[in-house]
Amino acid sequence: DSLSLGQAGGAGGRGGVDGGANPNEPEESANRGRGAQASAKSLRELWLKKLECEAVLTLLKKLEVVRDAPNAFDALIHTRPCRIGAAVVLLSNALNTMFSEDVAQVTALHKILEQILSRKQRAEEIIWDTLHDVLYLRTG
Repeated sequence: DSLSLGQAGGAGGRGGVDGGANPNEPEESANRGRGAQASAKSLRELWLKKLECEAVLTLLKKLEVVRDAPNAFDALIHTRPCRIGAAVVLLSNALNTMFSEDVAQVTALHKILEQILSRKQRAEEIIWDTLHDVLYLRTG
C-alpha cells in the first residue's frame, strides 16, 4: 500500500504526499535556507564592519589634520617669502576639524588645541605687522 502511494505521487511529478521522489529533499532545502540565512547574516555583519572601519579611518584622518597643523604652520611661516595665507587656511581647517562633533569629544587633543590657538595668535600678529608695514610704507 505504501509502495503504491509513493509511486502514485511520483508518477504525477512532484504532487505526491512526500513532496517528491527524494525523501531527503525537504531536509536539503531547509539546510540550503539556513545556509542562505547564515551567509546573508555574515554578509550584513561584514558590511557593518566595513562601515565601522571607514568611520574609524575618517576619524584618524581628521586627528592627523589637527595633530600636524602646528608643525605645518611653523614650516609655512619660516619659508621666505612668508606664506601667511596658506598658514591661515591650514589653521582654519584644523580649528574647524577640531571643533567638529566627532573630534571635539577626543580629550587627548587639549595640548594640541592650545598649540593651534597660540599659532592663531601668531598669525594675527604677522598679519597686523604686515598691514602696518604696507600702510605706513615701512617696507616697499
